[in-house]
Amino acid sequence: MPPTSLSPFELPFYFYNDAENQQKRCELMRRKDRMSEAIKETKKSLNLIREKKASLENEVKDTTEKEISFRNELKHKGLKIEHQLSIKEIAEHLKQKNLEVEKIEKSIRVCSIPNQFSGPDILGMVIREI
Repeated sequence: MPPTSLSPFELPFYFYNDAENQQKRCELMRRKDRMSEAIKETKKSLNLIREKKASLENEVKDTTEKEISFRNELKHKGLKIEHQLSIKEIAEHLKQKNLEVEKIEKSIRVCSIPNQFSGPDILGMVIREI
């Protein structure tokens, strides 16, 4: 039997630049961590923006309902609105009218009917409100 020649066994050594690969891997991990933190912060900011948007939408809705309520109250009191009034103007007008009502209620009211109905044939009397 003739001797067969064996080719030498070669084991490729892929770890010859292991330090460089480790360094690249560490750098990629750091980048991944920074990006993950940036994503978390962005999501947090986005949630805050969504909450603020919802809050503002609710505020607009409440304000619109208040405006409609003021307009209905003015209509109910028989006041005509010729032009578009702002909520501030409506609130000032209502405040002014409420002050007028309080002034009327607090004023001393005296019955001006003379008391000519006294005598034996009278069952009651007119009471003056003060």
